[in-house]
Amino acid sequence: MINLTDIQVRFAGTQGTIEAVKDVSLHIGRQEIFGIVGTSGAGKSTLLRTINLLERPTGGSVIIDGTDVTGFTGVELRTLRLRTGMIFQQFNLINAKSVFGNIAFALKVAGRTKDEIAVRVPELLALVGLTDKEDAYPAQLSGGQKQRVGIARALANSPQVLLCDEPTSALDLETTSSILELLKEINQTLGITIVIITHEMAVVKAICDRVAVMDAGEIVEEGAVYDIFANPQHEFTRQLVARSLNLDLPQRLREENGGRILKLHYRGHRAEEPVISETIRRFGVRVNILHGQIEYIGGQPLGALVISLDGDPEVVEHAALYIGSQIAGLEVVQ
Repeated sequence: MINLTDIQVRFAGTQGTIEAVKDVSLHIGRQEIFGIVGTSGAGKSTLLRTINLLERPTGGSVIIDGTDVTGFTGVELRTLRLRTGMIFQQFNLINAKSVFGNIAFALKVAGRTKDEIAVRVPELLALVGLTDKEDAYPAQLSGGQKQRVGIARALANSPQVLLCDEPTSALDLETTSSILELLKEINQTLGITIVIITHEMAVVKAICDRVAVMDAGEIVEEGAVYDIFANPQHEFTRQLVARSLNLDLPQRLREENGGRILKLHYRGHRAEEPVISETIRRFGVRVNILHGQIEYIGGQPLGALVISLDGDPEVVEHAALYIGSQIAGLEVVQ
């Protein structure tokens, strides 16, 4: 569906040329929800904007549906942007227009008639759950409602691709969840390919099929979301994943537990096996669960558990070896 090949974006800065994107190549499949994650300044928003040529690449090519669009101008460029909806972090609504007017504006730009607009806007409002807000103005809406208007506007001209630039970073956790559910529903019911930029790994876990990790203008790792979380290869990716799991132990717990402290990594179906209870039964050691988290990504379990083992040192050693043989990975904390 979308092929980015050797994309480069350079800017002239006061200190010389800035390489915002460095030779990035990506393939994004049709009807896929693809995430691009990275910290601020990684170049992810710049890369996203090359897809609809809001940012023209300095080098490389953008191919959509088999057509090289990199050099599009005029009518071709306008048509490309009509087929490529975009939603933004700060909503970008027109404050002087009602909800109806904001959505209708996108249709007017595309040359739709008043009769067509009168039919299409209510359809979009129903899709995003704002049927009762068509006469409201942006100042009267919550952040989540504003983003729903932005989504409706982006979908107005039935695009094939929806580009989402940090669509939930200005929202609270509950509203973020509802917006991500809406995007997932849109992907499934309308078959739209979604590309989402975020700095939050939780967003990637919640909605994406595949993800590319970006750092300093480069893609450092790419793959299925579960694989990236279960077995990150690049050090930067490992840092992002560890931060999202947040399984660091307070120093107090390290000091108060004199036994062996282990971090157990669970992946796939083995995450659901009774390893701890079986260890206690076999070896008679004392097990204290200090920290843990198991979650499901794409229906597959993934997580980690931090435990302390107490007992005869030799028995504890055998118990630790047994645990390591039953799970995806074992890390000795102390």
